[in-house]
Amino acid sequence: MGLERPRKIADSLPLPRRGARAAGVPEYTRLVREQSDRSAFFVVLSAAMLLVAAPVGLASAGAAAVLLLVGAIGVVSCAGTLVGWRRRHRAVRVTGWCEATATIGHVGPARPPRGPVVAVKFADGSRIDLRMADGRWSVRALSELPDLPALVGGHGSAMVLLVLPRPPWWTRTRVLAAKAETHRWTPPDAVGP
Repeated sequence: MGLERPRKIADSLPLPRRGARAAGVPEYTRLVREQSDRSAFFVVLSAAMLLVAAPVGLASAGAAAVLLLVGAIGVVSCAGTLVGWRRRHRAVRVTGWCEATATIGHVGPARPPRGPVVAVKFADGSRIDLRMADGRWSVRALSELPDLPALVGGHGSAMVLLVLPRPPWWTRTRVLAAKAETHRWTPPDAVGP
């Protein structure tokens, strides 16, 4: 009764029991893994720039400094991205995918600095607001269309929004990093008698 703990944003999607794998569509989970693999590639590429900087330094100190700076910045930023996508991949493997519709908030010059908010409505009538981790051009293009068919996976700050293909506008699934801005909630009018 009064012993229930307060819900946190990390509880936004229910987690199955420990060690269980939620049923999900493997090809969509593969898309999240590919994002992680791309980040790993750029970490390796940036590290290679650091290694190349040493021999170049013998010929030109200025060129070596530029390569060293670019390589160091690349390693740090790509390693952070890699850790984030690996965390999201693990979260999606645990929770699986939930069918939903997504409406991306207005993305324009006056948007909040933390990224646009996405209003997600699940098939059971419950809702959640997600904050997009990035404001890429695909997010800007998708903000013009309401009620996009989507899949949502993960929990808390490790969530992924997959916007499904919608011909003739686009034919690829869009993989977008997100984090829960609110708890998953059910509006009063969606609850049956």
